[in-house]
Amino acid sequence: MSNFKPLEKKVNPASIIDAKGLSSPVPLLRLKKELAVLHTDDIVQIDSTDNGTGNDIASWCSKVKYEYLGEQQNSDFSSHFVKKKL
Repeated sequence: MSNFKPLEKKVNPASIIDAKGLSSPVPLLRLKKELAVLHTDDIVQIDSTDNGTGNDIASWCSKVKYEYLGEQQNSDFSSHFVKKKL
């Protein structure tokens, strides 16, 4: 189960990844690929139906130089937000 961290403020993502229907670790791999081509301080939104995606992303962000901003729960999926750092 996800350790829900709500998104604290409205953000404007530079990119949105649709990972609905995909299971771990595919959403995280898609996020890594997208962050590699974005600029510092860009925000990525990743939409996922896999309950473990939020934990995977938050854990990975704590080990690298990206910031997990939080998530928004929608009716049938979660949106997770990551900010690219140096």
